[in-house]
Amino acid sequence: MADLSADEIARRNERFFNWFERRLANARTLAKTPTTRPEASLVLAAGLDALARFWAETLKPDLVERRTAKGKMAPVPDRERFSSFLREMSGHPCFDRVSVPTLLRAVDERWPAEGATLRAAFAFRDASSPGLRRVRDWTHDPEIAAVKSHLRHHASPEAFEAIKKGELLERSQFGQILYKEFRCCHVHEVQQSGDLELENHPERTEPWYRNISRPVRGAPGEVRHYKRLVIPWEFIAGAFESALSSFRAQCVDRGTIPKVMR
Repeated sequence: MADLSADEIARRNERFFNWFERRLANARTLAKTPTTRPEASLVLAAGLDALARFWAETLKPDLVERRTAKGKMAPVPDRERFSSFLREMSGHPCFDRVSVPTLLRAVDERWPAEGATLRAAFAFRDASSPGLRRVRDWTHDPEIAAVKSHLRHHASPEAFEAIKKGELLERSQFGQILYKEFRCCHVHEVQQSGDLELENHPERTEPWYRNISRPVRGAPGEVRHYKRLVIPWEFIAGAFESALSSFRAQCVDRGTIPKVMR
């Protein structure tokens, strides 16, 4: 950076961050029309992923690669970097939380006892309360440290180690859910995930859960209750905007530019 003047650093930062601001503006324009909403999500997903990589390359090298237990350097998983970018740069606390409904889908089948203790600890009910229109949202979900502590004390050692090895808590954080169900579905398949809704709601502008009840096929009278995660499209766009602004501010404060431009 010593060979660049302050004016040149400012010019390059302006060019880089304005480019991503225009991508966001274009995505929001595309999102207004139903027939181009998939393209809007594709731009938003790819843009977030690119920003997370540029941010790590520039300011967080430990999220590019790190030393393994065997002493070798290995790439950090893209989903971890993507989640860390949203958690550290968007300013929204939901990215510190674990989606309990998502975690339970991964835990219930193999470890029903651990699933039961998670339900009790974090006030989770598959079915909505009779006579009430209570809707679960991200504020009902715990931070990862609380879930990890609970499982350490209440899960069997075998289950705890398997859950830890499979990184099921990390994979159930909102940032990693977005990576898998939003980024990957749109970048690799150009379509929306069946496990994540993106509907914008006039009253629910942050992540929430839709209560779903469906008859069980082949079992007359039985009903399956579950919760589907909804992360409003505009909430994701807002997280993009906030993270981009934070990244810009850090580059300006440190007198540096995104590494891709060096």
